[in-house]
Amino acid sequence: MRCVTRILLVPIFLVPILWVWPQRGTTAAFYTNPQWRNEPAIVRVERQINLDFVTADSSLPQQDFSVEWSGWLRIDRDGQYTFSTRTDDGSTIEIDGHVVVDNGGVHRPTRQTATIAMTPGLHRIRLRFMQAAGTYEFYASWTPPGDKDESALPTQQLFVHKPLAVMVFLTRRVSSLWLLCWFALALVIAARIGKSARDTANADLRRFEPSTGRWRSRSPIQSFRKHVLHVFIDHDNGHRPYRALALTPPQPTRPACPNGAALASRVAIDLVV
Repeated sequence: MRCVTRILLVPIFLVPILWVWPQRGTTAAFYTNPQWRNEPAIVRVERQINLDFVTADSSLPQQDFSVEWSGWLRIDRDGQYTFSTRTDDGSTIEIDGHVVVDNGGVHRPTRQTATIAMTPGLHRIRLRFMQAAGTYEFYASWTPPGDKDESALPTQQLFVHKPLAVMVFLTRRVSSLWLLCWFALALVIAARIGKSARDTANADLRRFEPSTGRWRSRSPIQSFRKHVLHVFIDHDNGHRPYRALALTPPQPTRPACPNGAALASRVAIDLVV
C-alpha cells in the first residue's frame, strides 16, 4: 500500500506542470514600421494576443508600427470555427498559411468575421496588426463549435513551439489526469484505513480470553511482569547441579522432602519483575 501511495504522489506533483509546459502563448514581434519590414525591434513571448505590452512600454512608438503574433493553436474537436477581429487600423488572421480573416488597410474600428472547418490537432496560426496614425484598437476572438459567445483565443491552447503529439494529448486531458490521480490516492488511503481497522479488531479479538473474561496485555513486557521467575537449583549428590531454569506462573511453595530420604536442598527464588 505504501508503495502504491508513493507512486501516485509522483503524478499528482508532476501533472500540474502540463499547465505551463510546453510553453503557452505566442511569439510577438514588434516592428517600428506599419509594413512588418526589416528586423523586429522586440521579440518576446506573450501569453495573450493583445496590445497590452505595447501600451505598457513607453519606449515603444505608439504610431506607425506593426505587430505579428505566431504560434500553434490546439484544436480539441472538429467543426466550424469562427474567427474575427475588430481593429483600427488593419489586421489579418492566418491558419495553416491561409488568410482566414482579412481586415487589412487603414480604417476606423472595423470588424471582420470568417468561419472555417478545422480538425483536432495542432494548427499554425499567425495574426498581424498595423497602426498608421491616430488612435488604435485591436481585439481578436473566436467562437468554437457549440459556443454562442465569442471569446479571446485561450492561452492554454496556444503554444510557442510545436509540441510532440503525446504532449498535445496530455495537455488536452491534464485536468482529468490530475483528478484521476487524486481519486486513486483517495481509494488507496481508504483501503489502508480499512486494513488498519481490521487489523486492530483482529488484534483485540486475539487479546480477549473467553475463559477468564479478561483482556491479555498487549505488551510482552507487561505479560512478563505478571509471571514469576522460578529458578530451581538442585544439589543432588553432584549430579545435574542445575536441573531446571523456567519461566512459569507462580506456583505453591513445594513441601520439604519427606523423611529426609534425599540429600538434596532445593532453593526456590522468586523474582517478581
